[in-house]
Amino acid sequence: MNSAIVISLLLIIISVVVHSAGLSWLLDVATNQQLIPHHLHRRSQKVRLLIFVFAILVCLHMTETAIWAGAYQAHACFDSFESSFYFSITTYTTLGSGDLQLPRQWQIAGALESMLGVLMFGWSSGFVVLVLSKIHAEAGLSLWRNAPDQSDGGA
Repeated sequence: MNSAIVISLLLIIISVVVHSAGLSWLLDVATNQQLIPHHLHRRSQKVRLLIFVFAILVCLHMTETAIWAGAYQAHACFDSFESSFYFSITTYTTLGSGDLQLPRQWQIAGALESMLGVLMFGWSSGFVVLVLSKIHAEAGLSLWRNAPDQSDGGA
């Protein structure tokens, strides 16, 4: 088996562990029962929480791309870490970079990083929906309709 594939699979595992740990911590912080009832009644507090969530998500994605960039640099795929990082970000986001190319034996790594990026952004998007659902549930609202829950068991 190609060493680039093996290394890419290890990088995928590391990235998933980083993302899992980050989301787990972020979920604990964002849904802390001591914060939500007292501080999230005002819209500005909800906006601040969402900005915090998005900032942490960006940091997680940047960390994951930096890990891949470090692997590209360690295997001399590019001449600088900056180039490795630039390539990794454009690959992870599936933007693609026409000005930088991986060496032929590492091209599969770029494809696998793109696949990972799509999955991670999907996971992060689902996480944001979860946080919004929890915020709205604390206020007695549904994320899917803008009215208080009417769970009286009748009509």
